[in-house]
Amino acid sequence: MLKMIKNITILLISMGSILFAGQNMSGIYIGIGSGLAEYRDSSGMLAEEFAIDDVEGYSQTPPVIIYGGYQFNRLIAIEVSITDYGEYRGDKGYKYEPYELFLGPNIGFSMFDAQFRPFISMGLAFVYGDQTNLKAEAQGWGNFAPHYSLGLQYEPNILNGVGVRVAYEQDLYFYDVSDSEDTPYEMQREYSQTSSLLYIGLQYKF
Repeated sequence: MLKMIKNITILLISMGSILFAGQNMSGIYIGIGSGLAEYRDSSGMLAEEFAIDDVEGYSQTPPVIIYGGYQFNRLIAIEVSITDYGEYRGDKGYKYEPYELFLGPNIGFSMFDAQFRPFISMGLAFVYGDQTNLKAEAQGWGNFAPHYSLGLQYEPNILNGVGVRVAYEQDLYFYDVSDSEDTPYEMQREYSQTSSLLYIGLQYKF
């Protein structure tokens, strides 16, 4: 019995040394990435009211995300990101091209000699973009939006700060639509939409 307890203790210590050992993980990092961006008409009202068939899909131009921040320890970092979701074009002159600015916490856990770090980030982003079609105009098309992202970073020690990230992020935002700029505020309709991005990023930690 004592021998079994001793063996289990040795095993736990060995596992802990794999998970928790490593270098100082604090530092400034910056990265850039691209991937696949998707737009969805969450409310479903845009197609219904304005008879636009193609209001959902993937962007026709490549999305780009630039991100960076400061990692305090193996758990917490503060991150800022700028995302160009690319341009999507539907029928009847409809198109959109949202941009996003996010500043918030990045919470994760560095493991395996600080080389792998799964993470999640949540907060408010500011979304701004051009959205046009032949029958309506977007009003106040720049506002704060709930934002979340999750992913995995891999920073091999042999590369001295160079790493890669695979992540998914999404923004849910609202805007008012009217038939003209002269439409009274109480006659405008509010729509919800989401933009999401699955990307691979290349980064460097100083």
